Amino acid sequence: MFFNNVLMFIIFPEIKMPSVSSSSTTNTHSMNTRGKKRQVDGSSDNAELLKTRRIEILTQQRDELKTEREAHINENKKILRKRAVLNRELEESCVADQKRNVEELNMLEQLDGAEERQKNLGIQLARDNLKVINVKAERYENEHDLKSTIYGNSSLDGHAEIHRAVNDLKRCPVCKDDFNKTDRVPLAIQCGHLFCRECCLQYWRMQLEETQNFCALCRKEFEFKENEGVDALPVCQAVLSLL
Repeated sequence: MFFNNVLMFIIFPEIKMPSVSSSSTTNTHSMNTRGKKRQVDGSSDNAELLKTRRIEILTQQRDELKTEREAHINENKKILRKRAVLNRELEESCVADQKRNVEELNMLEQLDGAEERQKNLGIQLARDNLKVINVKAERYENEHDLKSTIYGNSSLDGHAEIHRAVNDLKRCPVCKDDFNKTDRVPLAIQCGHLFCRECCLQYWRMQLEETQNFCALCRKEFEFKENEGVDALPVCQAVLSLL
């Protein structure tokens, strides 16, 4: 309105320009005050917007951290479950290995016991064979003495048979060489029959060549201990005493 009055005064100089009243001054002051108030309000609104935006950003970051933390927790749970499964499998494997070792140890002990019993049985069989031969020899000698008493010296066949049986006992039935206390020591195999050390070595070599061994007298199958061989066979001391 002020500019309109000025324009009117320029066009129509006879018209007096109204003086600026106090109301105009008041209006101008009010306008300035409202402008400042709007500036203050605008600054306050901007600060509020910045605060709201910052809160939103912090909230978003907090949610992202929470999500990431939950993901790490879930991953750790998976790792712990896998570790528990592996520990359980390892424990079961250890228990199975221990059980298998105990079973193998028991089997080895049983095998050693069986081999020891078999060895003792072979020795006992050799002793029994020797006892039988001694009994037969004694019986033949008694019969020979009786026949000699009755018939004189006409019955020499019995004595010869006894002598032949004793000599056969002192001889290896395979190579027919006499037993001795060095390279042809009499050894008893599992069935109880006696063979010299050299023949037993031949049997041992045959076993190493994966050839099955059979006793030359009774045809029973036998085998040597894998790590000991001929040295594990018992020596017949009774026959050695006859040499």
